[in-house]
Formats: sequence, C-alpha cells, structure tokens
Amino acid sequence: MALVDHPLDELMRQQAALLGLDGSGHRARQLTGRILKNADIVLVFGAEHVDWISASYPEHLERVVALGQAAAVLRSQPRRALTRVSDLVRDVRQQRPDPLEEDWIADPYRQGTEAARVAAEQIWDDVEVLARKIEWTD
Repeated sequence: MALVDHPLDELMRQQAALLGLDGSGHRARQLTGRILKNADIVLVFGAEHVDWISASYPEHLERVVALGQAAAVLRSQPRRALTRVSDLVRDVRQQRPDPLEEDWIADPYRQGTEAARVAAEQIWDDVEVLARKIEWTD
C-alpha cells in the first residue's frame, strides 16, 4: 500500500524536523516477500499492516509485531538490560502476545497536524527505546 518512492508526507516531515530529524532522504518502498524473508523482525505501526501481511505473506507473520508492543516489552525490562534483536519476537510473544490498543500508531496521513505530531512522537519514543535496549549484533 506504499506510495513507492514518495518522500515523507509534508506534515510528518515537519514533525520529524521538530524532533531534530532530517526526513528529506526518506523514500517509501513496498513491503515484499523478499524483504520479509530476510528480516529477523518486522515492526508495524497498525493492525492494518498485520492484516495485509497476513493476507499477502502469511508464512512470515510469526516475525511481525507492533512497534509499540515491542517497545512496551523492552520498557518493562530492568533499566540496563539489553535484548538481542534475534530474541525480541520471542520475548514479545511470551510477555505481551497480543498488542494493546495503545501499541498501535494511527496513520496520520491527511489527518492534520495534531495527528502527525502524535504519530511522530509515538514513533520517536518507541524507536528510542529500541535503540537503547536492543543489542543489534548476534
């Protein structure tokens, strides 16, 4: 469903800039079976993303979790604990098998500045937790 090769939506680019991020190099691409096959984990924003992957590539669904769901599990760990990226899906499935409503990030596209701000801040907060709490090399 991606607008392939399109930049960030202007409101999201502005919100990224307010967070100190340069989104000018972002280009959308379509999720494919090849991308999924090579991914250790697939972090999605909304339930509609899970539904699309389930319908299009059900064989890869076991590695799909909500970004907010993964961040919530990492937030619940001891302060200095690190999780290997290869263990994150297992940990999420064990500790929070079903995403809660607050784990989803609503699509802000054409929803106005406030929706863009809320989505950008939620993405920023969740990704920041992953950056701090994931051991990216195995």
